Amino acid sequence: MTDTMTTLAAGSGLLARERELDELGLLLARERLVTLTGPAGVGKSRLAAALAAGDGWAAWATADLQDTQDPADAREVLGGAAARLAEPGGPQRLLLDNCDLVLGVVARFVPELLARQPGLVVVATSRESLGASLETIYPVRPLDPPDAAAFFAARAGAQHGGMVPEISAGIRAICARLDGLPLALELAAAQTRVLTPAQILERLDDAMRLLVGGPRAGATRHRSLRGALDWGADTLLIPERMLLQRVSVFADAFTLDAAERVCAGAGLAADDMLEALASLVAKSLVDVDRSGARARYRLMQTVRQYAGQALARSGDADLMQRNRVDYAIEHPEQVSVSDFAEALRWCTDHGETEDGLRLSAAAAPFWLLSGRIREGSAVLAAQVDQAGARDGVRDSAAYHRVLLARGLFDCVLGRAETARPAVLGAAAWCGQNGDRAGQLWGEVLAGAAVLHADPQAGARRIASAAAGLSADSPWTPVATALSAVAAAEAGWVAQAQDTAARALAAARARPLAPAVIVALLAAGRVARLQGRLGLGQAWLDEAEALTAGPGARGARAVILAESARLAVDRGSDDGEPGRSVLDHAAALAAQAGAPLLQAAALDVLGRSRLRHGHGPAARAAFAQVTALSQETVASQAVAGILGLGQVALAGGSASAAWTLIEEAHAIARAGAGPELLARTLHGVGDCAWALGSVSRAWTAYHQALAVRSEAGLAALAVESLESLALLAVDQGRTEYGVRLLAAAEGLRAAHGTVCPGPARARLDAAASVAAAALEPGRLAELRAEGVRLSLPAAAAYAGRQRGPRQRGVGWVSLTPAERQVADLAATGLTNREIGARLFSSPRTVQVHLSHVFAKLGISSRKMLAAEIEARNRQLPPRAPQTAG
Repeated sequence: MTDTMTTLAAGSGLLARERELDELGLLLARERLVTLTGPAGVGKSRLAAALAAGDGWAAWATADLQDTQDPADAREVLGGAAARLAEPGGPQRLLLDNCDLVLGVVARFVPELLARQPGLVVVATSRESLGASLETIYPVRPLDPPDAAAFFAARAGAQHGGMVPEISAGIRAICARLDGLPLALELAAAQTRVLTPAQILERLDDAMRLLVGGPRAGATRHRSLRGALDWGADTLLIPERMLLQRVSVFADAFTLDAAERVCAGAGLAADDMLEALASLVAKSLVDVDRSGARARYRLMQTVRQYAGQALARSGDADLMQRNRVDYAIEHPEQVSVSDFAEALRWCTDHGETEDGLRLSAAAAPFWLLSGRIREGSAVLAAQVDQAGARDGVRDSAAYHRVLLARGLFDCVLGRAETARPAVLGAAAWCGQNGDRAGQLWGEVLAGAAVLHADPQAGARRIASAAAGLSADSPWTPVATALSAVAAAEAGWVAQAQDTAARALAAARARPLAPAVIVALLAAGRVARLQGRLGLGQAWLDEAEALTAGPGARGARAVILAESARLAVDRGSDDGEPGRSVLDHAAALAAQAGAPLLQAAALDVLGRSRLRHGHGPAARAAFAQVTALSQETVASQAVAGILGLGQVALAGGSASAAWTLIEEAHAIARAGAGPELLARTLHGVGDCAWALGSVSRAWTAYHQALAVRSEAGLAALAVESLESLALLAVDQGRTEYGVRLLAAAEGLRAAHGTVCPGPARARLDAAASVAAAALEPGRLAELRAEGVRLSLPAAAAYAGRQRGPRQRGVGWVSLTPAERQVADLAATGLTNREIGARLFSSPRTVQVHLSHVFAKLGISSRKMLAAEIEARNRQLPPRAPQTAG
């Protein structure tokens, strides 16, 4: 018992607590009883001591109750403090530290004291509130990551003559593992006398043994982390102690329902769970997050490790693990990805192969949602390998469901050549063994595997399989949403709109969060393609709101990338906010470890940079897209190579741009969807115009407009109308150009899009040229006619005025078959050898080769080989692509 404050490492101990001191100063100006609450080691006493020592405050009386458990002893200490307050001119501020063990005594004493002394202000510290009248609770939180790292570095420096170490990744990782808890950081920093940060990090799996050696002059419970936790745990009632031990089985946040299902039994009734959990929250041993529809609870990692060791000693650990596995299989939507991973390890260690397979299949969508894509893929591969080595397991439904889940990950990772045979094999087994749902999901995934190579075939396959899935399954809306996206990729945007609406309605009727997110994303994408950009953004915003937590980073990356794409189409990605969203989308995609997603985000980033005149930044983004395409699909190579060509064109290198852009177009013709195909056609038009080939530019722009119009890509079709209008005015076809300019202007207004800066300047210049060439009345008449045109009408008008078509020449005009023959002929193969490889007759090979010579303007295989070698020197390296 003492009336002096116990402080731990005063001096640097209040790093980053300035905000708390300011808030407490304001609070004490209007409140008379403030209790600082928080977990053991968070720094309540230290903060209270700094508050009492602050400049401008009157003197304080203090009483430390840390070793006081007997009510009579507590009353004696409190009486001594009251006597000091009653002295003439005595302090009018009282600090009661470490009230945890005598809360009832303090709760009765303080209101009586406040009533006797109207000017008195009392500050108390405890893990939980006093429960007294007039009390205001001030929770003391662990340090934020930057402050925690600074605190650790300062305390480590104190061990080495004030030489503060640089804040490294290892130090930041230590702070994260210790939840920013000051006592734990202080004790860890003390170990830098003998260990490096990397060694400390390695040993944090046994933090109770490592975190010892606090100041000898401090309180006993501050000399080790275990001591601090023991001091609080000794006050727990039996149900509270049992529950604390058992909830340590959860690796991350958990719900009350999960705690009741997993932790009840063997001496702890489910009916007692809520009261015990509420008490643990009140005592700062369990954190609670009430921001969602359901409250979620979490242990700090140090508390979890402490409680987990106690659970192991209790003999109940295996029962809790078994319960967690069962709960995760039955209610996967309520389980964190970290819990899935730990439960799977337990299944593996205990030979629970069948449950491990069921758990893996259940966990797959949540690994995707969280962005832990590489990890999930590796876990699924390991489960397949382990299960395949055991007799009889390969004939189980669980095994083939895991094969389907692995195929899903391969699709997301762009491994179409791996995904398709695997999911088709699993689907066939499911069909033969009465698993109709498994069979249909296999067909859905098989369609997804070919979607990038053959969008229409993939879309038909997905739609057919999704239509057969049971409406009762909460996952069916995901298949329906995928069908909507596939229809849009295939150019069937009107059909995609209806399908996306059905998916969204079904998902909202059975609100499984991942299904709702996917359905919103599909609806947003389809709306963007249709030019309904405001509606699309609203759906994407709603989806983004559902991905605020760390368990949905993967979904958030996809949504931000789609939002960025919408911003680029709208022309609203100007300024710092737009750049921030684009950078964040690309960064999240990289963190997710999915090259397909990362390349898509970087493509949008590069397009935005290019159109705002940031050529080097755009080139860097497109180069990354091209490099990533080596791991994914041909369509990503199209985007990257096209972007590099457009950067070259913007920089004045039209000849180099032509090689890149026509290569991108040639790849796109082999199977890209209409959105990407039209982009390459538009690029061909831009480059042809720059090279002076006006007729070829006309053809390319008209083809791009036709593709976009027929596919329902309304917002993108406006770009084609504007380019045709610019070319028309440049070539003296002024009235035609004015009508198209006005039509594009009206459609942009209807869609809510704006033309970005450099393009806007070109349009304004063309409008000025047209105004100078036409009488004002005629100009107004033409504009009025154009602005009334719908997209179909504008496209039809543009087509009627198309003029002579340019006969296809150059590499861009070669068919896929002709390109194959050209590539093989350049290696020196004969017609017969080429025919054997392509399953064609030598005569057919010769016909193709004749077309190649005519289109390229050459006359020999030697010239062909030289042409291909020259092109390859200009093209970025790219791995061979398969159709999937």
